[in-house]
This record gives sequence, C-alpha cells and structure tokens, in this order.
Amino acid sequence: MERFITRSNSVGKRPLEGPVDTSEWKIPKFTLPAAEQNKPVPVKTSNQFSVLRSVKPQETDVFAARLKAATTPKRKSGHIPPIILQMKPEWTHNTIKNLVLKHTKNFDLQYRSNNKIVISCYSPESHQAVKEGFQANDLAFHTFPRKDEKSYKAVIFGLPAYTEDSLAEELEILGFKDAKLRRMKLPADNNKGNDFCPPILVQLPAGSDFSKFLKIRYISNCVVQIQKYQAKNPFGTQCFRCQGFGHSSRNCNLSPRCVKCIESHPTSECPKKDRTRPAQCCNCKGDHPANFRQCIERQKYLKLIQARQDQIKATRDAKISPKIRNVDGRSWNTVVAANKTESSTTEAQSQIGTEDQTTADMLAILMTIKSIKSQFVTCNSMMDKVILILTHLGKYV
Repeated sequence: MERFITRSNSVGKRPLEGPVDTSEWKIPKFTLPAAEQNKPVPVKTSNQFSVLRSVKPQETDVFAARLKAATTPKRKSGHIPPIILQMKPEWTHNTIKNLVLKHTKNFDLQYRSNNKIVISCYSPESHQAVKEGFQANDLAFHTFPRKDEKSYKAVIFGLPAYTEDSLAEELEILGFKDAKLRRMKLPADNNKGNDFCPPILVQLPAGSDFSKFLKIRYISNCVVQIQKYQAKNPFGTQCFRCQGFGHSSRNCNLSPRCVKCIESHPTSECPKKDRTRPAQCCNCKGDHPANFRQCIERQKYLKLIQARQDQIKATRDAKISPKIRNVDGRSWNTVVAANKTESSTTEAQSQIGTEDQTTADMLAILMTIKSIKSQFVTCNSMMDKVILILTHLGKYV
C-alpha cells in the first residue's frame, strides 16, 4: 500500500524556526533611539524667615500654654467686685500696670470713658491688697463691698419689747457675736399691735452664717420669725464723700465734694453756714443740694438702673420657655376630641340642610307636574309639550 502513496514535502503546520542563519543578510528593524528621561530642573528657593531663630519644641509648648491662657476666660473665686480707678492725664499703660503689679499679679485692665480704668481681680486677697495699696498711695478710686465684707441685716418678729436688752446675750449664746440691734419704727397705719412686740432690726458682722441665722425659730423660749431685711430705697445709692451715685463712701477714695456747694472739700468743712444763699449742686450745677431727690443727674442714674433691670428681666424671661396651658384646664386630647365632634356636628347639620332642600325641590316639581297635567294632554304637538315643561320646570333644571 505504501508504494501507491506518493510522499510529499508539505506539512500540515509551519515548522518551528531554527537558529538564525548568520550567513544570510537581512534588513535590520528600524528602531528609535531611547529618549532621554526628563530630569527635573532644580528650582532655586529662598526662605524669608531664615534670619529668625529656630524654635525648640519646648518653647512651642510654652507659647501654646500662653495662647490658651490668653483665650480662656478667667474664673473668679466668688463675686469679686471691680475697682474703678480715676486715671491721671500723664499716666501711660505701663504706669497703671506697674501700680497694680506692686500688689497683685493676677489682674486685668479695661479702659472706659471719662478716664476711668476697671481693674478686675480674681481673689479676695488680691482685691483687698490692691484697695489698701491704692488708699496708702492716695489714688482716686472707688469699689464695692465683697461678699465676705457685707454685713447682713434681718428683722426679728415675735419678741416682747422688754427682751430687747437681753437679746444680744441670747444671740451670742447661739453663736452670733457683736450683733447690732435697733428697734424699728413703723408708720402709724401699720403699727397696729406692734407696741408690745415691735420688730427688731439685727445687723450681723461680716462673715456670719446668715442662712443659719434665718433658720432660728426660738429665742428666750419665744417663737419668733426672722426675715431678711428688704431695704426700700427708690432714690438709689449716693456716696456721702464724692456725692456720686452707685456706690457708698465706705469704699470710695475719690476727691471729696461738698453737698451744699460746688467746691472740693468735705461737707463738714463747708464755709457756708447760713441759708441766705441757695445751695448749689456739684453734679448738675442747679440751685439745690447734691442730695436733692429730683436732681437731673439722679433721674438719669435711676433711668439707667431701670433700663438695666428691664434688660436682665427680658433676658431671663427669654431663656425660660413659656408653658402653654388651657385657661379652662382641659387637656390637648379633650380639645382635639371636642373639635372633631364640633366639626362632625357641623357637617351633619349641613348635610341635613342639603337633604331638606333637595326634598323640597322634588316636592315642588311634583306639584308643578300635577298642576300642568291637564294642559299637557291638550297640547297638539310635541314642541308644544316641550315648551310647556320648560316654562314651568326650567328653574329646577
């Protein structure tokens, strides 16, 4: 069989290429030269802060602590009143700062108009030191009493008049020493039955436990009632030393001014002893003494105080959310249920009214048809019947 099959050199697939024959010359492949990589060109820079010294990490922490102290509001230990210092024309900021630094290091300054500086201290000790230092240097300032300097006042009701002499000893036994006592005088209309048991005003020294004093119920085997004294002063506080408003002479070191004239001297040293000439106010220069209740400057001060009180009250009322309550005491569910019932009743009444009107119209149509029945039979054509119906029933269509 093999002899009948013709051999052939053809193969079914392409033979693998053998090794390259170097004896045969071929055209080389065209290749581009390798492109040079773009090397970054160095950019010259300059540091304008190179002349400054480098900051160490420890110094950075110090700066951060100082920044935090400057941005965090300081807290006072209790209510420390400010000290208002009257500034002299030749003073500078460093002068004022050094004046306060002699007595305390923890303070802040706030400049106000009229050459006034508000000094805020943050402890009772620093406040007392600054106040005593300014008094020793005879500087013009005024301040207000601290809480630990205030003397509390209370009124005792229910003690007979003859126990007033032994009341100081009884209070000393209870732990309240050096209390000042004074019998109060009430107006004639309110003095009914108070001659036998008059109210007694008690002034406790500074630092007393006032809340404990108000809890006392028995003195000398008598049932008593103690209330905090409410001073009624609708004309404001006026200083006896400088005749200014808003502070007392106890914490004032301003220049003294006379209540009878415009000169700068104490009232006790005023040469004006007669009443032939009218007094002159040192506040408004009017023809009246400085303690005149209708003085223009006093009225301005009272209006300012009233405006501040109104603002505080408005702010306090705005923070408190108003509670909505029904006047008759009904709950919200009751009100909603009542509204639903009222609306349902109104709809039912309107529906009944509509049905009544429809029924009335139907009855009227039937009565009309009954009345034109005889005429409808006598009509000769369909057109006459249509005209008859539209004439009598057209208003119901």
